[in-house]
Amino acid sequence: MVTIRILFWGKGGKMRIVPIMERTVEHLRKYLDLYHPNSKEDEFLFYVDRKGLRQPMSPDNVAKFIKSYGLKAGKFDKEVPENLHPHRFRHARAMHLYKGGMPLPLISEWLGHANMETTLIYANADTEMKQKSS
Repeated sequence: MVTIRILFWGKGGKMRIVPIMERTVEHLRKYLDLYHPNSKEDEFLFYVDRKGLRQPMSPDNVAKFIKSYGLKAGKFDKEVPENLHPHRFRHARAMHLYKGGMPLPLISEWLGHANMETTLIYANADTEMKQKSS
């Protein structure tokens, strides 16, 4: 299996290299074909067009989209959280990796946490979930 990584700048201007799944790459390629058929390296990956100008999509705009689509999806599937937000995906992926056996220090690095204590929240959440299910 090929590991594919994507480079981006996160909160606080931190550069992050994040591994992505092959299926995610397929979705990304479809998106690029549709919205960036003749793309240049300096174009915004996700953007909005305002008054004829292409601008980067703001974090608030992303949150609005996710909330809107989350509400629509929740009508068809009650397991979709009512208050869906971008950080929820990050947390869910970290929990999935942790439950799959990835060591916390590696998850901490992957998430870009400066302090390991921040990552321990995932371990504590998993312990609480296990206690509730038994």
